[in-house]
This record gives sequence, C-alpha cells and structure tokens, in this order.
Amino acid sequence: MELSNSLLCTIFVEMEELADHGVTLPPNMQGLTDEQIEELKLKDEWAERCQPSGGHTQNKDEIGRRNGMGKNKFFLLFVQYVMLI
Repeated sequence: MELSNSLLCTIFVEMEELADHGVTLPPNMQGLTDEQIEELKLKDEWAERCQPSGGHTQNKDEIGRRNGMGKNKFFLLFVQYVMLI
C-alpha cells in the first residue's frame, strides 16, 4: 500500500496531538468549555478506559477536542524522532 505525503503528514500530526493532549473527547463534549460540561453534567467515560500507560501529563487542549491527558514527554520525543526519519 502506498501512502501519500499528505496522508502521512496527517497521521504524524494526529500522533503528536495524541501524545501532547491525549485521546479525543466524546463527540457530545468536543468544543465545550469546562463550565458548559459541568453545567450539562457530562462525563468523559473514555478517559477512564483510555488511561495512558507509563503515566501522563496534564496538558489542556485549547481547542477542546482532546481530554488533556497526554503521554509522558518520552513518548512525545519518540513521536517527534519518528517524524524526522
């Protein structure tokens, strides 16, 4: 299978976002502020099932698309290294 450069670039950008900000929020929570989530009494059930192995760092996603539980810095460095190869 041949991958185009744009598809590869998209994959690497998403990997970096995953490493930095964690998994995506459920669709009904994406784009909402913390106050709106609290007011609507929404809960991120995916966060409990998708805990990063090896620990995580809290890094809030400004866009509100991801849960903010990014992998540790070693994984982020690994992803950036792979992107350079």
